[in-house]
Amino acid sequence: MDGVHAFLTVRKLKAGSYENWLRAWEPDEWPEGARQAYILRNAGDPDEVIAFGFFDTDVEKLRGDPACGRSYDRRGGSVHKEVGTMSEYRVAGRWDVHQSNGYHALFEIGQHPPDGNDLVGSATLDDGTTGGGSGRVEGDKFSFRVEWPNGSVGIYEGTFGADGRISGQTFDEAHPGSQATWFSGANFEK
Repeated sequence: MDGVHAFLTVRKLKAGSYENWLRAWEPDEWPEGARQAYILRNAGDPDEVIAFGFFDTDVEKLRGDPACGRSYDRRGGSVHKEVGTMSEYRVAGRWDVHQSNGYHALFEIGQHPPDGNDLVGSATLDDGTTGGGSGRVEGDKFSFRVEWPNGSVGIYEGTFGADGRISGQTFDEAHPGSQATWFSGANFEK
C-alpha cells in the first residue's frame, strides 16, 4: 500500500538509559522513503518516550527490509521494553449500560495499563447475574466481550460520541442476528 504512513512506538526505558537509547535509536542509514522522525519524552516520567516517524513508501516493503529489522533489534532489549499504545479515552471504573431491549447492566472495568487499550472487568445485570469480560478501546472505538454464567457471550461494540458517551450495538456471539442498541450512562474524557 503506497502513501504516507506513520509508525509509532511507546517505550518505557530502563532508568538512566535515555542517552544510550537515543544513540541506538537513530539508524545508520534511514530506510527509503523516510520523511521525518520525532521523539517525545513524558515530562512526568522522562524514561517514557514516544518515537514516531513518517514514511512515504510501501508498508510491506518497509516491513520486509532486513536493515530495518536489524536496526530495531540492535536498539531493543538492553534499554527498553515496549509498553504499547495509549488510549484516547479512559473507561476504567463503574458505569451503566442501557440497552434498547430493556436490559440494564453495570460495567466494572479496569484499563491496563491505566491509559492503555486493554480492558478487563465484569458486567452485572439488574437481577444480579454477573459475567466476566475483556475488551479493548482504540481511538474512538470500544469493544467488550462478556461471558455470562449460562454460557452465552455478549458482545458490546460502540463508538465514542462528541459528548464522550459510548453508543453502539450489542449481540449474542452465537446469535449475531439478535441485536440491540446500547449507550453508556457515563461520559468519558479523552
